[in-house]
Amino acid sequence: MLTNQDLEKSKNKAGYNIESKNSIKLCVFVCSSTGNGDSPENGEKFFRFLRRQTNLLAENQKSNMFSHVFYTMLGLGSTDYSKYQHIPRFIDKKFELLGA
Repeated sequence: MLTNQDLEKSKNKAGYNIESKNSIKLCVFVCSSTGNGDSPENGEKFFRFLRRQTNLLAENQKSNMFSHVFYTMLGLGSTDYSKYQHIPRFIDKKFELLGA
């Protein structure tokens, strides 16, 4: 967990301005794959958005759309399925392509 002291250190080292809402963004994802690698219903719009944004990229191209975003992922699921952790890995891959 980041503390105010950690944020001040980041500001000093990397030039972040905490007063600006776009200077630091932290996303924490807790996500599962349902069934055999299917996305949870409540995240379907988000997954379609990520897919659309990355489908516009040429092969081996990356975007800087999320270059200001830091994120972490906690993937939930069962190893009994062949597509274990499919959706958390999907989000991770798409965020990497979009510059996070």
